[in-house]
Amino acid sequence: MDRTRPLRIYLLRVAQNVQAQAEYRLDFVIGNLATVLRQAVGLAFVWVIFERVGSLGSWTLAEVMVIYGLAGVPLGLFELLFNGLWRINGMIRLGELDRFLHRPGGPLLYVMTTDSALHGVGDLVTGLIIFAVGAAQVGLSWSLGSVLFTVGAIVCGTVLHFSINLISASVSFWVVGLRSSLMYGVHSLSEFTKYPLTIYANPIQLLLTWVVPFGFAGFYPAAILLDRPETTWIATLLPLVTGAFFAVSLLIWRAGLRTYESTGS
Repeated sequence: MDRTRPLRIYLLRVAQNVQAQAEYRLDFVIGNLATVLRQAVGLAFVWVIFERVGSLGSWTLAEVMVIYGLAGVPLGLFELLFNGLWRINGMIRLGELDRFLHRPGGPLLYVMTTDSALHGVGDLVTGLIIFAVGAAQVGLSWSLGSVLFTVGAIVCGTVLHFSINLISASVSFWVVGLRSSLMYGVHSLSEFTKYPLTIYANPIQLLLTWVVPFGFAGFYPAAILLDRPETTWIATLLPLVTGAFFAVSLLIWRAGLRTYESTGS
């Protein structure tokens, strides 16, 4: 059995998606410009707040930029690599999932690669730039360990975006009428984690840490890099939380798949 075959299939399908969409250069440019503009507006909003009040809790503007940028990178990678998850509800409703059920590597491999959002490049690049500028202003000292930690945090954040969105999308196996509204609602919560979670009320902090843990996709890793002791103990749970939600997302997907009934058409 060739264990590398699923990976080769995945990379081939993503490459085909990127190549196909890249042919529409104007769409690519407009999509990424819109993404960059959205990020710029969000950051401008933060800047206005700091101009008015001087700080956001105990956080400086440069520290918020580190959080904001680091949170944007996993989002961009998710959109670029796993955007096909947004089509799960439609595939279930229309019976389009049938054509993937017996392909090598399993249906999830094909579902998550049915689409690649090239505007994710805009989120990725903008996030890296904002992160780099914020880190420079804060004066972060880089070592091999901190670089490896940052890369690991980005990987974990991307896996968390994948896992959380797969869980919300898999609910469609039982409640088809939701369409993609639940997934959109859950996904939108990630916007709150571009800012320090400590500025929110405790219920929101609990929600974004343990229930829908987008906080681990940006805020908590940034807190470690910024040496913020009030959140360090939670931030160290990043690998455990990532692994747990990834495992749960696959279990829920497989449970839903067992209940799936073909349209027969």
